[in-house]
Amino acid sequence: MYDRLSAEVLPRLIPPDSRILAAVSGGPDSVALAHILYRYLGENKDRNSALVISHVNHKARKESGQEAELVRMLAGCWE
Repeated sequence: MYDRLSAEVLPRLIPPDSRILAAVSGGPDSVALAHILYRYLGENKDRNSALVISHVNHKARKESGQEAELVRMLAGCWE
């Protein structure tokens, strides 16, 4: 799946010199999206694009703190 995304889809969606803001909740879908974007931009540094990870902890569920920490940890690893 990633091969098709990186070859066909992402180059059309992300023009060179883009700044991407990814809202990451900590759930599997948004974490996967952030990982795909991070990997794509890392493999295509010549496109001169950047990724910013954003998370808002509304503290609405008991898992909210753990999800916020997961996103913080992932964003730190991807710097």
